[in-house]
Amino acid sequence: MTSLSRTEVLFNEPLAPYTSFRIGGPAEVLFLPRDVDGVGLVLDGIREKGSPVIVLGGGSNVLVSDQGIKGSVVILGRYLDRIAFCRTGEARAVVRAWAGARLAELTALAAREGLADLVFLAGIPGTVGGAAVMNAGTGEGAMDRAVTGLIVMENSGNIRRLERRELAYAYRRLELEEGTVVLEVELASRLAPAGEVDREIKAALKSRRARQPAGLSSAGSFFKNPPGDFAGRLIEEAGLKGERVGQAQVSEVHANWIVNLGGATAEEVMTLAQRVRTGVQERLKATLEPEVRFLGEGKERWPWMKY
Repeated sequence: MTSLSRTEVLFNEPLAPYTSFRIGGPAEVLFLPRDVDGVGLVLDGIREKGSPVIVLGGGSNVLVSDQGIKGSVVILGRYLDRIAFCRTGEARAVVRAWAGARLAELTALAAREGLADLVFLAGIPGTVGGAAVMNAGTGEGAMDRAVTGLIVMENSGNIRRLERRELAYAYRRLELEEGTVVLEVELASRLAPAGEVDREIKAALKSRRARQPAGLSSAGSFFKNPPGDFAGRLIEEAGLKGERVGQAQVSEVHANWIVNLGGATAEEVMTLAQRVRTGVQERLKATLEPEVRFLGEGKERWPWMKY
């Protein structure tokens, strides 16, 4: 390991510890910027060399190849985690969070300060930046309903603010120009009594924990919900709940979660996911599209993993 003033740099670093799946081979070079200036310096250097780069937050919605990732990986979730809160009136507030801030910390802030419009975040893993880019959400809402602006670094290195009207949100994704990196997320919320919001968040967490597998590594929901239906319901109806390949299993608690029973490989997860997708297609004539992103070597083997 070497260390730059604004960035921690590691070579051939296994990525499994940096993802919620706890799966993944090494990054050729891994950068952990300590501040926004560090992000700029790293990306400028990578672009000058013409090397490929992948930027991650908390690694909660990705599956990294067993062969790892050639080129550079930049992870924002280690250091860029500041959250600032500001009341803008008697009944409104604005939150500004660096991209690496954990959603769990944002949810805790919502409970303390009574941020009623952020209750939907309860139980979603990962970082604020990743959630903004993935338009993460639950049945109660998604990031596009709360985000009022983003501070981004464009491929040119220029830093600018994107207003909500400029953000092309869709189901579980945000369209951004190639090479754009989210640095900071601004969210707005109505204010309500803190005790009331705290109770709502605790109830939401209790409900989700009862419906989701606990104690096992995963990337959360693996497939997007088809319009008007639920991926988990389709997988269960197709008789695939509990299906297993090696140490990867379709959760027996929630059929749209693929879990790592301990030592699962990306190959096992992808083989299982393809089996699930094929089974649902053949038995129910429904097509499941992935929510999880596959990163690294060998993606061409899974052409349906387009994202």
